[in-house]
This record gives sequence, structure tokens and C-alpha cells, in this order.
Amino acid sequence: MKIIKKDQREIWETKTARGAEYPFGIKNIDCAVVEIFGRHPLSGWYRNTQVDEMIYCKSGVGEICFVGEKPKILKEDDAVFIKKNEWYYWGEKTKGVFVPMCNPAWSPEQGENKIF
Repeated sequence: MKIIKKDQREIWETKTARGAEYPFGIKNIDCAVVEIFGRHPLSGWYRNTQVDEMIYCKSGVGEICFVGEKPKILKEDDAVFIKKNEWYYWGEKTKGVFVPMCNPAWSPEQGENKIF
């Protein structure tokens, strides 16, 4: 068993998001708590080239956009599954707290941004 206390989290922040990573150091799963407030990433699309993600909406509203589809709205207690290599972004209407869970564990090197 391992417990990560509040002061042991790894905090990060961008113009439209801030998050707390819980560094358990386990290769096959991880989670975080992320607050998103506006379009994220700021431009273009994002995909993870190695990781499937399940994202739970803890509070607020998320507008998630996938290539070739109309935006989807997530509300409190909704969740979305995103397959690796699936392009998406969080739309302007997004203002909420989300809990992404990844398998295998997420790392920044796995992500790719692209402007279509």
C-alpha cells in the first residue's frame, strides 16, 4: 500500500488548466485531478500515442470535441473513455474538475499536439 498526501502531489499549471498528479510510480495505471477552464490545449488537437484514458467529471461542465463529431457535453458524474491515438480537445465551454485515469501510466512524452 502507498498513500500520497496532499503535500506530496506534483502540481502543474497552464493558461487554461491546472492539475495535481499523484506520483505512485506504478507503470500500469495512474490518476490526477485537473481543473480545466476554457479551451485546452489553447490551439489545435491533442492525442496520446500510447495511453487509453478514462476521464471522470467530478464537478462543472466539460465540452469535449473529437475529430469529425459534434462537441459532447460532460456534466458532474459523467465519464468519457478516450482510446490512444484519438484526437480531441476541451472546448471553450469547459469549466470543471476532472479525474483522468490512464492505463498504462501517463507521461508527457506520450502526448502529441497538432493543428489540422
